[in-house]
Amino acid sequence: MSRGCLVTSIIMALCCAACSAAGPAPSQDSGRTAARVGAIDPIPPAAPESEPRGVDVAATAAPATPGASALPGMNAAAGPCDLAGGKGPLTGVWRQRSHDQTANELPIGVGDVLSVNVSGVTELNNLVARVSPSGTIELPLVGVVRAQGLTEEQLGALIRERLTRYVRNPQVRVFTQEYRSREVGVFGAVTKPGEYNVSGSQDTVRDMLSMAGGLTAKAADRVQIIPSQSAAHGDSAAGIPIEINLRDPAQGACLELPVRPGDTIVAEALGQVLVDGWVDKPGAYQITPGLGVLGAVAAAGGPLFPADLDHVEVIRSDPAGTKKYYSIDLAAVKNGHGEDLPVQSSDVIEVRSSSSKLVPYGVYQFFHNLMYIGASMPLIP
Repeated sequence: MSRGCLVTSIIMALCCAACSAAGPAPSQDSGRTAARVGAIDPIPPAAPESEPRGVDVAATAAPATPGASALPGMNAAAGPCDLAGGKGPLTGVWRQRSHDQTANELPIGVGDVLSVNVSGVTELNNLVARVSPSGTIELPLVGVVRAQGLTEEQLGALIRERLTRYVRNPQVRVFTQEYRSREVGVFGAVTKPGEYNVSGSQDTVRDMLSMAGGLTAKAADRVQIIPSQSAAHGDSAAGIPIEINLRDPAQGACLELPVRPGDTIVAEALGQVLVDGWVDKPGAYQITPGLGVLGAVAAAGGPLFPADLDHVEVIRSDPAGTKKYYSIDLAAVKNGHGEDLPVQSSDVIEVRSSSSKLVPYGVYQFFHNLMYIGASMPLIP
C-alpha cells in the first residue's frame, strides 16, 4: 500500500471514530430543562431568592488599614434590614433592636469594674468594685447590691435609696471604669480579629467590622451574625448563624443592625472554585474578589477548541446540600453582550464539548501528533 493510501485510510478511520465518540447532539436532562433567557439561565428556574448579580453597591466605610477592603452595602437611609420578605430571623432581631435604641445606655454586666463616689461619705469616696459572677457588688453602708442588668443611673438611684438611712440627700455617682461584659467577637477574614467593646446601643455590625480593621482581600461577600443568647431576650434567632450577602442590595442595610454584647460576627473567607471539562488546565482555583465564571475559565488556561462556550454550566450547592444549575453563554459574556455570574466557594464550572467541533479537533490533533512523532524519528534510507 502506498504512503498516500495509508494516510488516507488513517484519516478516514479517525473521522469515523470521532463521529462515533461525538454521537448525536446531547439532549438536556428531563429534570433540568429550561428555556434560555439572556446569558444566565438557572436550570430549573431558580426560586425567588437573591443570587449575586454583581450589583453596584456603595462603599460607605473606608478601609482602616492597607489591604483592608471597604464594606459594601446600603447606607442607613436606604431602609430597614428586610430578609425573607420581612419574616426572616434577622428581620425580627433588627426590629427588636431598632426599637431598643431608645435606651442609649447599655446595662452593666458581669466583670465590669465600677467606680462609686458619694460626696461627704469617706467609705464611698471613689470606691472601685467589680461586678461578681452573680451580678452583684458589695459596698460599705449599702451591703450587697444587684448591678447586672442596670444602667449606671439606675444603680446610682438604688445606692442612693439605701444610703438615705445614714445620709441626707446623698449625691451618688456611678461610672464604669472597665467594660468586660460589652464585648462583641469579630472573627474570620478581617484585618484584626478579636473582641471589641460596644460603646452604646447605637453601635452596628458595620462599626464592629470597622473596629476590626475592615475586610481583608481574602474576604468573601458574606458575613455571618450570631446573636447573643442574653441579648435576644428569647428571640428564636439567638445562637443561630444568620448570613448576610453583601452583594445583595436588599440585604446591604443589614450591616446597620445594632449589635449587643455577646454577639459574634464572622466575615467568611473566599474559597475555591473547581473548573472541569474542555479547558487547558482543569482543577481548583482560589476565588478572588469579583471573580466570575469568565475569569475562572481564564484562570484554568482558557477553553480548548472543542469547548461549547454557549452552554457553560455552573453547579452550586446550598448549605442544605441542594444543587442548583446555571447555564451561561460565555461567548456572549466575553463579547460584552451577556451577564457574568460571580462564583462562590465550592462552585463547579463544567465546560462541555461541542459535537460539531470534535471532528476537526480530532483531525488537527492527529496530524499534530503525527508531525511531532515524524520529526522526532530518524529517516530510514
